[in-house]
Amino acid sequence: MHSALTIPELVSTICGELDRDTSNRKQGQATLAAFARTCKTVSAIALSVLWRQQNGFVPLLCCLSTEVLGIAESAYSGRAGGCRKTLRLQQPIRPEHWSRVFNYSRFTQDILLWEPENAFGNLDDHTLESISRSLSEQPVPLLQNLQKVRYRARSVRRAAYAFLCVVSGCNVASILYTSDGVPSTPDLHFIQCLAQKSWMSVTEFSCNGLVDKMSPHITCYESLVTTLRSLPNLQFVSIPCYHPLLEQLSKHPSLRALSVESRAFSEFSPPSPATKRHRIQGLNSLSLDFEFGTHLIEFLDHFDFTDSKLETLHIHLLHNCPTDMQNRLLEAFQSSLYTGVLTNFSIFVRYATESPEIPLGDVLNLLIASPKLDTLEVLLPEYLTPGMHCTDAGDTLVAQIGRRWGLLRQLTLASCVDLEGTVQGEAITLKSLFVLAECCPALSFLRIMIDASGEVPDVRALLPDGRMETAHRGEIQLDFTSPSPISAGNVESVARFLGDVFWSVGGLVNDETLGCRELWEEVEDIVLALHVA
Repeated sequence: MHSALTIPELVSTICGELDRDTSNRKQGQATLAAFARTCKTVSAIALSVLWRQQNGFVPLLCCLSTEVLGIAESAYSGRAGGCRKTLRLQQPIRPEHWSRVFNYSRFTQDILLWEPENAFGNLDDHTLESISRSLSEQPVPLLQNLQKVRYRARSVRRAAYAFLCVVSGCNVASILYTSDGVPSTPDLHFIQCLAQKSWMSVTEFSCNGLVDKMSPHITCYESLVTTLRSLPNLQFVSIPCYHPLLEQLSKHPSLRALSVESRAFSEFSPPSPATKRHRIQGLNSLSLDFEFGTHLIEFLDHFDFTDSKLETLHIHLLHNCPTDMQNRLLEAFQSSLYTGVLTNFSIFVRYATESPEIPLGDVLNLLIASPKLDTLEVLLPEYLTPGMHCTDAGDTLVAQIGRRWGLLRQLTLASCVDLEGTVQGEAITLKSLFVLAECCPALSFLRIMIDASGEVPDVRALLPDGRMETAHRGEIQLDFTSPSPISAGNVESVARFLGDVFWSVGGLVNDETLGCRELWEEVEDIVLALHVA
């Protein structure tokens, strides 16, 4: 039976859309504030949207009366410009002064502390300590319903850490910590205190951005180990590649998603016959973001994921993978990962030579055992200079992918960054689009480097059994990325080719840096007109 939306449901939807409208953020906030001044039902919904996410504490502290807190505004020149608020305590805070602040803070669920000093309105140490003492006397924390904390490490004052520890509640589910590379001990102590207060509710923990120049190096790592040890219900974790951290995670049966980065790689002890590989079980998502192939092989020599039925796998190897290492790396993957039920796979591996030991198509075929792959992202090296061949980025690879995984709905085959120089070797031509339309009838998103400057194939001649249409069914979004050349004489024929190959083209996007942007815009107009007709 159909049931109509209730008024609160309609208001909630409207408020949510106003909050998401980035094109006119200021007007959306003003409308939400107007909603907050209406009847109780509408007011509660609008306030929950207005206060759900905060970038610091200044808006909440500004809810104190002007007799208690003075506010001075000064213009500053930043990326967007604007006014910076400086707060000044004008009299001691009594318990009753907090009632209005707590009325709004109960709605805050997500706080972003990207520049912690600005988050406190430039309050001096004495004032911040005074406010912290006053808040500590309240029956509940200021952010009693806080669920997510996103914190970027900066050098902040001791009083700021105390304030942060006092205001957070005991039901935080997500702690996302980003370092500038050299985290301080107080930073990690704050993260540890926050985790211990919400030890039962934290399910997501992230510590990213660390580099090997950390000081003190081991002390910081051991603090993270202690933090992880105190969180028994972790499900989603992103951490640096440090053996004790990963060993601790192997003891978490609730873990479902793991991301490992090696910017702060710490050398492992060489494996021995007496050393058992740590088995990490229960994962359905794994992301490996490494700089060097030797580090990745070393990591896989110590950790075994074959008991995890991975559905999502991301492999990113930033630096060159020499020819003599490619077989070793592939063997390490095959012995450490189970991919029989994989549905989402992303890979970026840079080869050091123009003639790889193992072609990328074979790498995909050996790594992905699942026939039910839904999403595939193959990111090709971003810097290919003249004289370096990219033999994998051609029609042969596309044909291998299409014929191997016919259930694909999303495919990305492009460079990480715009390619430099001339790419020599086999190009991806329009014929590849026909192959994908025939082999992957459910394809709905395609991001690909295409060369449409040559002869446009005759779709009718390519179709078998006298058919008039390809096997593709459904709408597709096409995203042509660099290099994506097209000649002026091919515009109409390319457009008709796309219209014949795909059942419906919902959107055609092209890289704005390309020299042939206007030609692709003409193609898009013709394709859309063909489908409307």
